Amino acid sequence: QPFIGPGVRIIKSHLFSEHIDFLRETWPHVPIVMVHRADDACLGWWVKCGHFDITYPDYNEYFKDLRTMSGIIRRQNAAIRQACREYPGQQPETNLQLARMLGIKIPPAQYQQNYAESDIKVTVI
Repeated sequence: QPFIGPGVRIIKSHLFSEHIDFLRETWPHVPIVMVHRADDACLGWWVKCGHFDITYPDYNEYFKDLRTMSGIIRRQNAAIRQACREYPGQQPETNLQLARMLGIKIPPAQYQQNYAESDIKVTVI
């Protein structure tokens, strides 16, 4: 149902990081937003957000422990960096710039974010 009707759809998943070629070939006109943080920052954020206690998505079937999770994060981040090298893109500095690039509603003031200050690199390919 989320794909029925008009409008913009934003689909987020770290699992897409290893399938950028497929996404680019299948939907060449659709922007792909690549978000990259350092490996340790990704793992730290995941732990802060609840790690294996997160109810959705359920990571327990394939992320057995922190060592495994760390390895998966490293692999996915490497795929993001590779895609950003292979596909030229734009790098917004804020989520306001990103919203304008995507043609979506500007976030309210309390949700504005400067990516450099947050140690995040965003690339739209």
